[in-house]
Amino acid sequence: MKTVAPTRCPARTSPSRSSTVYGSIVGGVHDHAVIKFADVNFGSNASKFMSRIALDNTYAGARIELHLDSVAGTTAGAFTTVGTGGWNSYNTQSAGVSGLSGVHDIYIVFNGKDGAANVDWFNFS
Repeated sequence: MKTVAPTRCPARTSPSRSSTVYGSIVGGVHDHAVIKFADVNFGSNASKFMSRIALDNTYAGARIELHLDSVAGTTAGAFTTVGTGGWNSYNTQSAGVSGLSGVHDIYIVFNGKDGAANVDWFNFS
């Protein structure tokens, strides 16, 4: 599937092998889980990565990283999760990004904690 940024990418389109798809979200995201989106076209530039996530406050502090072209590829941006008050209480968290132009495979990597987040969508602007 070709995706053109800043199109919103619903998590259900590309679940991680270590996560579970629940309707329109990816849940049960654990430490070192990866969600991949292939051939994302950023055009000339994107400067912000946003994701609508939910997590219990006791699970806050995981790091969500955005890698280009492989799990070990260039880290274009990252943020540390803030608790949202519960697994069904979603809010948008974001980070600045760099190096996003042209077409890349995107790897969203979750590090630091089991129970990292439930993911509804992500977006670039």
